[in-house]
Amino acid sequence: MIWAVAKYSESGEQVYLQMFDIENETSKELKLNMRFIKMEGLSQIIIDNKLFLCGLNCTKNEKFKGSSFISIDPVEEPVQITFLVNSKFPHYHPSLIEAYPYIIVIGGKNNLYCEMFHKERNTWYELPELPEERYNCNLVYDDKKSLIYLFGGFSNSDFKVCSSILKLQLKKLQNKWETIVVTQNILPFTQKIFSCICSHDNSNVFVLGGRNTAPDKSNNESDTSDDIIEWDFLQKKFSIVENQLKLNKNCTFSIVKHSVVFNGYHYMVDDDNLIHKISFKEGNSYVYGIENLQNTQY
Repeated sequence: MIWAVAKYSESGEQVYLQMFDIENETSKELKLNMRFIKMEGLSQIIIDNKLFLCGLNCTKNEKFKGSSFISIDPVEEPVQITFLVNSKFPHYHPSLIEAYPYIIVIGGKNNLYCEMFHKERNTWYELPELPEERYNCNLVYDDKKSLIYLFGGFSNSDFKVCSSILKLQLKKLQNKWETIVVTQNILPFTQKIFSCICSHDNSNVFVLGGRNTAPDKSNNESDTSDDIIEWDFLQKKFSIVENQLKLNKNCTFSIVKHSVVFNGYHYMVDDDNLIHKISFKEGNSYVYGIENLQNTQY
């Protein structure tokens, strides 16, 4: 099981792939030849040991100018980079989620456009536009009902982190996003950006860290959270996890906003390049630096 993220070097001149072998808990870095593609504006998601990147490195959202869409297979030697069919719309740091056999691409900065890519047909399909900008929102997929839930995200027009929850039925593409107005007592749970999503075996999901202030505010310790919040699909409500499990530090997740699961543990990497390892069943949370692992550079 591989976790991977494509990043710039500290100098900003070289793109490299940072890989983490979850089974053996080792890491390594590989240089990537991304040709003329810039990393700024691209969001990333890991699906079946492959890394998918989608986005555009500017926020000029001409409707019919699509975004780059790339897959990286870190298991292949040398690393296989595939330039897939561009999306229909432009997206600057969109939110991504898998809804098999689709990869869902939602909005981005100054953006309402939504679409999905069928991995087997290699084809893009339009989805209804968002009712408002939800930049850096969280996405949850209910596979039993084919529903996408969206919460949090920033609206530049109102300069606020949004509090309402949106939902979309994927099997009825003529539908619009429905808005669920939340009660005052759960606002702290829904007003989130830069959080990480962890799926759970009981169909509930956990929302980790993040913050509820504007994206351009300084990302200091007081702005960020160590909370772990549970979203219950059946009850459609948020709550703090029963054993009050928390992250080991306040943190944000802006590059890869979901976890990878192995042997009952969720693995994710925050914006400080620290690995979080969590067992919700055991109620344990660990954090350690990639540099503390057996590390090989190429």
